[in-house]
Amino acid sequence: MGTEIKGKQIKDDSITGADVNEDTLIMKYFTTHKYTLTSSSDAQFVRFNAAGSNGSGQVNNRFVVPAGGKLSYVAFRSDATPGNTEIAICKISDGTAEFGSGAPSADVIQNVNTANTVVLFDFSGASGAAFNSGQVVGIRVNPTNNHGNVDLTCVWEFDWSS
Repeated sequence: MGTEIKGKQIKDDSITGADVNEDTLIMKYFTTHKYTLTSSSDAQFVRFNAAGSNGSGQVNNRFVVPAGGKLSYVAFRSDATPGNTEIAICKISDGTAEFGSGAPSADVIQNVNTANTVVLFDFSGASGAAFNSGQVVGIRVNPTNNHGNVDLTCVWEFDWSS
């Protein structure tokens, strides 16, 4: 068996086709989320595969990750000014139904003080943003002021080499 090419080694288009074993790559994947909450600043879990949010992590707020990896960053935009806003990645283990209100695995706080402006929440250096294949994760948004009409894009990095 020859030497494997890892995703970090691929910097340009010089390695193509049969040279690349796709199972050894770190691949970026994104999920998009949207919800409206104009009358509350309570923490909300965004839904996966459905628009909206919930105050506690329920069935629509869970994402079973297909491979180990990490949350890289979240791009957040609101038509309101939610102020100091925490975005958190939360994890639950087998046998646990909901995320609850406990401490997140990792969080980033940014001041979202301008409406209709994208703010990046960088999780790249947060060790708690990593997860294992088959873990259940969720994204919680907790602003100081009303959420508004919110759009989020979560960028995940999956490591298919493990």
